[in-house]
Amino acid sequence: MEDGTLGENIIILRGIRLPRKPVFVLYLKDKIKKESECLLEIYFKGNISENEEGLFRSYYTNSVNDGRDTYLATNLKPNNARRLFPCFDEPGIKVPFNVSIARPKGYIALFNTPLHTSINYPKLSGYSLDFFYTTPPMSTHAFGFVISKLKMWNERKILKSSDIPAINIWSNNLSSTILLIG
Repeated sequence: MEDGTLGENIIILRGIRLPRKPVFVLYLKDKIKKESECLLEIYFKGNISENEEGLFRSYYTNSVNDGRDTYLATNLKPNNARRLFPCFDEPGIKVPFNVSIARPKGYIALFNTPLHTSINYPKLSGYSLDFFYTTPPMSTHAFGFVISKLKMWNERKILKSSDIPAINIWSNNLSSTILLIG
């Protein structure tokens, strides 16, 4: 409801997954009125992939200590958002996303929007919970985040002498030379 009040519950008669398709169909007892706002809660458990689709885990060589660091990232194109969360995974459907990410301390989380605030995660010791600003309406394939040990390369004097917009550069080696071409 627009005023923030909850309306009536809609009874789900049954739900089925279409054979050989990543589509789940709900059959409802009553029709939903056009232009009405609804809240659908789905309990969902996804998997972390090793093949760079949906939510995946990969590795990079840490140039500081030649160790191997793990990172988690998303690749939701063309229609892999459904591997990450239940959604209407169609490019024409755009919605704002309100996201919080739990991450181990010592790691950072990067998302489509800037970090709003970070707190100690009350349910899991050694974890932080990052809250990000709400995105503008966007397609699910544009949704993305990375959890890693990268550090932000901070060289503000380059930006002060330029009229280009600020761009954050993240690297595992803050002493590396970065060439700006432009």
